[in-house]
Amino acid sequence: MIVSLLLGLATLPPQATPDAAATPTPPVKEKRICRSEVPTGSTLPKHTCHTKSEWTEIDAANARNVESTVGARRNSSGN
Repeated sequence: MIVSLLLGLATLPPQATPDAAATPTPPVKEKRICRSEVPTGSTLPKHTCHTKSEWTEIDAANARNVESTVGARRNSSGN
């Protein structure tokens, strides 16, 4: 009986081994970049940390807000 089990296992096809390309790699953790900001009405700086991509989004949003405010002032002054 043991011999038949061993012979039965010998005839099974080899199991596929996962190759390195198929295994997912963990996402690369972005380095945090900290900036020192002094909030309005305070003299103490506040440290704010975000990733490079987050800072890019924040800076773009700030630039849009500035352009929006400047445009609104130009339109309201009658020029």
